[in-house]
Amino acid sequence: MRISDFIARTITQRRALVWCGITLLTVTCAAILITSLRLDSEIFNVLPGRFSSVQGLKIYDHDFEQTRELTLALVCSPQDLDKLIDRSSAAAQSRTQGIRRGDI
Repeated sequence: MRISDFIARTITQRRALVWCGITLLTVTCAAILITSLRLDSEIFNVLPGRFSSVQGLKIYDHDFEQTRELTLALVCSPQDLDKLIDRSSAAAQSRTQGIRRGDI
């Protein structure tokens, strides 16, 4: 007897057995998905952690996750470094005071 004849006869003559098999397969797949599914909103936790590039991305994301921070890069000549430090400190303090007052 060919396999196709066996399958056809089983489907037509033993429908309860076929439906039980389908139900068992569905329940098994659902159980595997539920037990192995890790719900995590952080995409970097899903990536393999053994790679240095993934670890670097995690560090970068952690360091820059505060969206309310403003990062500025200031460039000056070496002789004007003291002036730059004084002016940047004064600018940062005025920004902080403006934020606290609600001006910004």
